[in-house]
Amino acid sequence: MPRPATLVVAPALAVAIAVAAAPTSPSAQPAVSTAEYLVQPGDTCLGIATRTLGDRTAYAAIHRLNPGLGPLPHVLRPGQLLLLPHAGAAPDARLTGTSGDVRVQRPIESGWNAAPRGSELFRSWRVAAEGRSSAEVTFGATQRLHLREHTTVVIQGPAPGRARASQVTLERGSVRTRMVERSGGIVRVTTPSAVAAVGAGSALIRVDDDGTTTLANHDGKPVDLRGTRGGRVTVADGMGSRINPGSPPERPRPLPPAPAWVARGGGPTAFAALGGAGATIAISWTAVEPADGYRLEIDGPGGVVVLAAEVPQTVTSLELHGVPAGAYRARVATIAADRFEGPPGPTLDVTVVAVAFGTPGRAVADDATAADPDAPLPPAGTAAPPPPVVALGGTIGDAGLTCESAGHSAAPLILASTGPTRITCTTFEGLAVAPFLVEVTAVTAAHEGAPRVALIRGEHKRVVIALTSAVRLGDRWRVEPGPGLTCEGFDAGDSGVTITVAIAGDAPASSTLAVLDDVTGGRVAALEVIIEDAPTAPTAPTADRVAISPPRPPARHRRPHVTAGAFAGWTAFPTGVRDGLELGDAPVTAYQVDSGAGAGMRAAWWPARAVFIEVEAALWPTGFVAADEPAWITSGHVVGGVLLTRRQRLGARAVLGAGGYALLGDATYARADVDPDLTWGLTGTWRLTPDLALRLDGRHRVAPDRSAAGVTHVFEAAIGIEAVVTRTAWRR
Repeated sequence: MPRPATLVVAPALAVAIAVAAAPTSPSAQPAVSTAEYLVQPGDTCLGIATRTLGDRTAYAAIHRLNPGLGPLPHVLRPGQLLLLPHAGAAPDARLTGTSGDVRVQRPIESGWNAAPRGSELFRSWRVAAEGRSSAEVTFGATQRLHLREHTTVVIQGPAPGRARASQVTLERGSVRTRMVERSGGIVRVTTPSAVAAVGAGSALIRVDDDGTTTLANHDGKPVDLRGTRGGRVTVADGMGSRINPGSPPERPRPLPPAPAWVARGGGPTAFAALGGAGATIAISWTAVEPADGYRLEIDGPGGVVVLAAEVPQTVTSLELHGVPAGAYRARVATIAADRFEGPPGPTLDVTVVAVAFGTPGRAVADDATAADPDAPLPPAGTAAPPPPVVALGGTIGDAGLTCESAGHSAAPLILASTGPTRITCTTFEGLAVAPFLVEVTAVTAAHEGAPRVALIRGEHKRVVIALTSAVRLGDRWRVEPGPGLTCEGFDAGDSGVTITVAIAGDAPASSTLAVLDDVTGGRVAALEVIIEDAPTAPTAPTADRVAISPPRPPARHRRPHVTAGAFAGWTAFPTGVRDGLELGDAPVTAYQVDSGAGAGMRAAWWPARAVFIEVEAALWPTGFVAADEPAWITSGHVVGGVLLTRRQRLGARAVLGAGGYALLGDATYARADVDPDLTWGLTGTWRLTPDLALRLDGRHRVAPDRSAAGVTHVFEAAIGIEAVVTRTAWRR
């Protein structure tokens, strides 16, 4: 069997394509096109698959191509070479990190397109990171270029005559190079006034609006800096130089030293991300003299810069709000009076822990909202959010987080007193979380709007206890009757409880009906009960008096309070060059979504006899007009409606509201997208039983069209079933 041959292509990319001989047995696998990858500190198989290959599920292919890694879990060593799957023509670079608004422009196109992580980049392509954005471009396995905000570069491909060398043009903004010694290559960065050949290490290159180029060699090999009009200097580690347009390079000068972090409590502190509001983190550093300012950068959980801020020299600390849960790394560097930026000091690890709030009456805590690890953080200077509001009897934390308040600790912690409450938590690994405040609000109990109810000794009474709170409540309750009271019947809901109470003949003058959270057993609210004696029976009327019977109360009827149902139908999506629905933002008409059938569910609340509010959600498994790919579309709408007429079993309704369609997943030319719409329509019903009806619905929806200058029209027809879930009494 012949030995596999290795063909080296695209020297600037440091990629080796393994060409295996044909298999000699049926069990032999066909040759796989591969590329070399040099393991970096902190790398994992999953991280490499996500960042370098753009597909987190590709870690399985990495395991197959590298059997020498041994059994799971794999521990990768920096400097270790791996084989990665590689298909098609080798790109000149890859977009291995994005945060915020990152775009790419192909040479044959005048417009810019969104550039997701993992995008392949080729010669003459432009890459731009806009405001509050950043990007990482990787050449081969070891040469990385980090684009700061408001930066545009042009990928120029391999440098002529140099192995493992790549070229880019910096049109505006700032880039930072990162390379390891083993690469043995360079990145040649061309600006309007200079050409810099950067080797192993890290260097910062900036282009000002007037074309001035500033180079700061933070660490690594000396940088060869040449002026486009002549002149050349070698900028050593820890030095910087500047080139004005039409002038030779300035003599290299020392860069300012880096600040040191001021750690709390002798080490990094974890912070709490409260529900979906994120965390408030505070970091400080030492002052450097002389300094004109400082630059702070924070890498997010995805490994790219999610916050960058420059502050004056008088500022040595920052408080950031709305930071999602995850692991972050912060760096700070000094900016000198001549605008040279020194190398950043050691990174500061910051951990943000998700702290969940449990709502009273609910079995599951309200977890923090998942966030995009590459999304930019809110800018520095954003106002601090108010403390989150939690209902009395709610919980904080979970089984992996022990929290404490007023000397009481538990996992989870039950909030037992109202008002501002200071909370401290510790993770199960022993990591202390910075203290935070929550506002605990009371839950009120009332009977027909009154804070108390009057009952008669010896009677059995149906009592409805309505629970109200500033936050959402659950429906898991139990009632604890006070002295002289016995609970005989019980029904719980998200708006309160309904009980049947028996009052003893010797019951005291006052008592309580306490509502407890059935999940934690904590007391949430109590209704005051006044107990009175039965009224004395009236004297029988004499013969010369006529007993007048009290008027009969008006008849009480019951109307629907909550209805729910399911439906199936057909949606006609418009197509065409100008009239087509823009869902998916596809650049070609073949990838416009096609009409199709679907199904969904709906529920309605009837606050009045003839008025309702209805929500509906549906799934439309369809395809594209002329492309052989599936398209999964979901829709959701909220409408207000009015009952037009109801005669015998037939009824008619009109609705008006809004919602939208969402295209799930990314197709070849259509991306995941959400488009809003306005909707109106008519509904006909045929009542099969008092609690079950057949529905026929027609909808007209107005949505954005492909021209972005007007609107288009979507039509939908559906047939379904509607059932009455609960009813409410009303007087005729």
